[in-house]
Amino acid sequence: AILAEGLYVLGEELVDLFDIKVYVFTPFDKIKERWFLKAISRGKSGTAAELQFNDVNSTAQVYIRPTMKNADIVINGLTGADYIEEMTTKVINLISDVINFYQL
Repeated sequence: AILAEGLYVLGEELVDLFDIKVYVFTPFDKIKERWFLKAISRGKSGTAAELQFNDVNSTAQVYIRPTMKNADIVINGLTGADYIEEMTTKVINLISDVINFYQL
C-alpha cells in the first residue's frame, strides 16, 4: 500500500492512481486565521501578508479546493491533528484488513 499526502494529489492527473482518497476540509475563515497566525510567526504582516494570502488563496480555489469532489472520505479540518491521525490510521488498518482477507 502507498500513502500519498499533499495539496495536489487529488488532481485529475493523479486521482485514478489511488484506491482510497481522503480530503481534509477546513472552512475558509479558519484557513485564513491559521495562515495569518503562521505569517505573523514568520514576521509577515500588513499589506504584504494580505497580498500573499490572496495569491495563495486564488491558486487554492482553482487547483486544491475543487479536488474535494474526488475524495472518498472527507475529514473535518477543524479537529486537531490527533483526530486526523486517528482517522487516517483507521483507514490504513481497514485497507490492511481487506488486503489480508483477499490474500487468504
